[in-house]
Amino acid sequence: MVCVVNPTCYFYNMQILSHVTKLFLISAFLLQSCASVKEYQYTSDDYLSYKDEYITSVTLKNGDIATYDKGGGRYAYSFQDSVNRHRIVGFDVNGRPISLTLDRVLEVHCEVPPKNSDSAFGGFLLGALAGAAAMFLFILASFSAH
Repeated sequence: MVCVVNPTCYFYNMQILSHVTKLFLISAFLLQSCASVKEYQYTSDDYLSYKDEYITSVTLKNGDIATYDKGGGRYAYSFQDSVNRHRIVGFDVNGRPISLTLDRVLEVHCEVPPKNSDSAFGGFLLGALAGAAAMFLFILASFSAH
């Protein structure tokens, strides 16, 4: 049915179009902001792989696990008594400082966020397609309802 004569039908369709547009924008924003974080495990000897990464926790050789706060742990080294001391430093979840030498560490657990914007663009594109499909279905349903 064409809604040229009936103004109520016209305003009803505009209201649906407004809701569909909002739905499209919200879905595009939500899917665009989704980004996956990869988790990696390294041996303590492989410090070149995790030296610049966000360290979430370490497994010690005695089986204990030291978990770092949201700031994460960091690899650090210093020269002390003519010896190069490799450490992982940071704060635990209670705010207490943690400084572990690598000779006590068995595994290092890291989280690495995506380094390029390809995943963000892919999420936005997926959101735009989902929003366009939803908009098409709502418009089709609104015209078939009258």
